[in-house]
Amino acid sequence: MADTGTNGIDGTLGRIERRLTGRARTMIEQRAQQPQGVQPPPPTDAEALDILKSRLEIARHALNEVRDDYLISNDDPTRHQALLTEYVRELTTRVAEAEAVGGLVAQLRTGLQQWSNKAGLESSTLVAALVEHLVKRERQRREDAVAAAQALADRQAAARLPRVRNDTEILQEAIRRKCGEAGPAYDPGARRLPGDVKSVLVVGGAEYHGANGHSGQLSPVTLALIPQLVDRLEHWTETGCAEVAALNRFLVSANYTSAAAALTAIDQNVLRGALIGTVCLYDRSADNPGSWHVRTPCEQCQQWLKRAGIIAYTKGARS
Repeated sequence: MADTGTNGIDGTLGRIERRLTGRARTMIEQRAQQPQGVQPPPPTDAEALDILKSRLEIARHALNEVRDDYLISNDDPTRHQALLTEYVRELTTRVAEAEAVGGLVAQLRTGLQQWSNKAGLESSTLVAALVEHLVKRERQRREDAVAAAQALADRQAAARLPRVRNDTEILQEAIRRKCGEAGPAYDPGARRLPGDVKSVLVVGGAEYHGANGHSGQLSPVTLALIPQLVDRLEHWTETGCAEVAALNRFLVSANYTSAAAALTAIDQNVLRGALIGTVCLYDRSADNPGSWHVRTPCEQCQQWLKRAGIIAYTKGARS
């Protein structure tokens, strides 16, 4: 049966469902709960009579819809009216006779089965198809409700889990922290002061911090590695570079024992996609504490960052 909207088949079936009494509604719900392909146990006489009355009620509602020119399937509605009229008349008579003599359900069921197999075959087939479609609609509603409840439970469970920050968020937070730190003491005779440039290298969620001007704190591995990655320009030393100091923290943490081993790891992309951000203290004077701003890496650092596949964070960079 096709769904043609609220004024078509779907609307007709919806109206039938809304008009069902508790008995007929219970029958549909029980059928919907049964596993498909599994035969339910034989009903008792009382249950069998309730089932017949429920099917009769559904047929009556369907007949009213068809008489009002609403479809219950894509087949001929005129034919449907004749079949439903026949079905309602036959079941009404037989159920009334059974109740009049104390509910001889076995005899009633046998008589209806014989009628359904012969004169009432088309009528019974039509009503059986109608009942089955109502059952499918109820089953689909239950499945949708279960799926919606599971989706809600999944969202609630996800909301209770701590949110995992990505590397960009980790780096941005580290840069914010560094911009809130105090700068080194002012020295009018120094072009750059130790600690007035600070870097953070983020690799797989882990932070590695470095600062400029900390001579003697680089490992022998780093000191041997950097000359292999950089064509040194004038006025630059690896011991004064904040980015190199951050890289040094990573190399020490990763326990590389030689520059060759570190270079091999770099060429195997161990650092590809990692992020690095650098802040520099600008406008520091005797009367002005200055302010921290993101800066771009120098030309030397750009060389080894490119070789390693590390991405420099330069959003809002001053220079």
